[in-house]
Amino acid sequence: MAKVRTGKEAENTPVDGLTPEADIPGQDLIAVGETGKLDLGRIPQLDMFDSLLPTNKPHPYINSFALFDLAPKYVWTVTSDDYLKREGKAVEGVLAIKSRQFEHEGIAYEIVITPARFTDENGAQVEAFPSHQEQVLEDVLRRLAITKRRTTMINSEPGVKFTFYELRAELKAIGSTMSLQEIKRAIEICHKCSIGIRRIGEKEPDFSAPIFPSRALAKRLEDGDTISYVTFHPLVAAALMRMEYRLLNYETNVKFKGYVSKWLHKRLSHRYCQASITDRGYTIKATTIVRDSGMTQYKQWRDTMRKVREAVEELKTKGVLLSYRSEDIKGSNGRLEDIIFTLMPSLEFSQEQKAVNYHQNQLAHESEKRGLRVVKGGKDKA
Repeated sequence: MAKVRTGKEAENTPVDGLTPEADIPGQDLIAVGETGKLDLGRIPQLDMFDSLLPTNKPHPYINSFALFDLAPKYVWTVTSDDYLKREGKAVEGVLAIKSRQFEHEGIAYEIVITPARFTDENGAQVEAFPSHQEQVLEDVLRRLAITKRRTTMINSEPGVKFTFYELRAELKAIGSTMSLQEIKRAIEICHKCSIGIRRIGEKEPDFSAPIFPSRALAKRLEDGDTISYVTFHPLVAAALMRMEYRLLNYETNVKFKGYVSKWLHKRLSHRYCQASITDRGYTIKATTIVRDSGMTQYKQWRDTMRKVREAVEELKTKGVLLSYRSEDIKGSNGRLEDIIFTLMPSLEFSQEQKAVNYHQNQLAHESEKRGLRVVKGGKDKA
């Protein structure tokens, strides 16, 4: 049997930890991977991506890409409904392609998730969707990219170079117990799965590709570790080249136990840019959270609503929210149909968003000096 694993204007004064440092030239690496000699190098957009934050003192940030990071591309729980059906029966060990609909900035999208199929460490053919470990891996690699300035062009595509020692050290730092075997498996799943996102009702290209389109082990170092690399999904690569990204507090995000809490924190970071303790708060429906996060729905709707409440409560417990209000929406039969949440930001989150807005201004200013295009992101509508 095949195994399956399941706003307001930015402040104009510098904020500690977000003041730009002097530009540091990137280092090229000539490596040998699966396809022979690789062409690795730097371009100005990569300097903008990882050199405007200090590498000589700690900061809690990674760069986040709104559409790709908020799309429900992870499958948190695999059920019998996720297997391919033939003559009404599930095919053992064969996962079906999964399609979901969600909204981003008022636009309806469809995401198509094709499971990874690969040979595991025991030589068995297995299938898996990207899930918890793949999400952690993606964020950790972005952390290494920005703290160690490891972004690079790999055969003309943007990506990140790293060592497994660095990965394991960062995973340990955030409390992850992923083994080396699990790390390699997660990389393989990200390389063999496919994520396609398109606007519903419009004839536009379907950007369908693995989370990591290319990956390889490369040059061996003197200490016996190896430099490896992955390239970014085309949507991430295109956003990076256009500088359409925003800082996310990685250290806060990794502390959340629930995946819905992680997603909601990312959404607030991208969409609630004008967060202030004096405003009316950020309003969002429970059904919006369910749909757009890709959360597992329970047989009993009240259990699904309970999980959403728990996610919102965790944001308060972890200090992202000062408080929140909720209004139950019930049908004619008295059944709970939805919940409207009004989220009030904490002072810490409000100050952080101002700091990130300042960084966005610095990014725009520096890109203008270099003749590059930058997009100021951030929406404040639920």
